[in-house]
Amino acid sequence: MSERSRRPEELIEASVSYHREASYPVLRSFRWKARRFVVSTIDLVYPERRGETQILCYFVSCGRKQFQLRLDTGRHRWSIRAGVP
Repeated sequence: MSERSRRPEELIEASVSYHREASYPVLRSFRWKARRFVVSTIDLVYPERRGETQILCYFVSCGRKQFQLRLDTGRHRWSIRAGVP
């Protein structure tokens, strides 16, 4: 297992919107460590599988900061990789 995949994840609150044209929820903002981050760009979204559960992995920019977020589609839970900016 790589160092990147061993980092713990923290649950976050996320604000999303749904569009017919998008194949994934469009992340608008999220709250982490008592701060609200507004997503300026969704740089990449790709799916992963954990058994039967599909995880959507998001790489987003909030101004100059970049974050890696994950959506557990089975539990509808958002998380962020700890140790990211």
